[in-house]
Amino acid sequence: MLLYFTFLPCAEAGELGTLGDTMSGLRLTLDARRACFSAAVVAVACGEDEISARRIGSALLRDESVHAFCRALSGSVDALIETIDGHRDANFQQITESIEHSLAAKNESFGSPAHINSLKLLPLSAAMKMAFDSLAERVAATNHPSRSIDLLVASLEMDAGLRTDFANFGLPLEAIRRQGRD
Repeated sequence: MLLYFTFLPCAEAGELGTLGDTMSGLRLTLDARRACFSAAVVAVACGEDEISARRIGSALLRDESVHAFCRALSGSVDALIETIDGHRDANFQQITESIEHSLAAKNESFGSPAHINSLKLLPLSAAMKMAFDSLAERVAATNHPSRSIDLLVASLEMDAGLRTDFANFGLPLEAIRRQGRD
């Protein structure tokens, strides 16, 4: 099932645009959309100025299909997640659990309309803007939806630091790209 991301544009976002602006031309699978939304929520909760490739990468590694895919290539996925999250004060999982708990106390759920409407929209980092642009070109050329693994490849292509972290844990971009085509 394909769904389109539904964030509204944010005038404050400037040239880089928001996640919703940039994703409007993409056909992301539900899991890819969920990862993007989770990354945006965590970035907002942490008071960050933008949605970075690290945030998207961290969210994608929690996607079941990406996690299993990466685990098949390298047994170090959990250590990679710790490394990516280690660049922050609190890890991704702790933040999302805290948010879910707070929402439940208000009888709301993660990703509910009330939750979405309460979020401040953040611009994408320059690397993520380029990654989404690259995905949009692929979608236009192939008319195939963008899966979580496709988003991961695009993120790694555009962010050298994230690419290095993945390679250091036995997940070089070329291996992910090659296996992700299958």
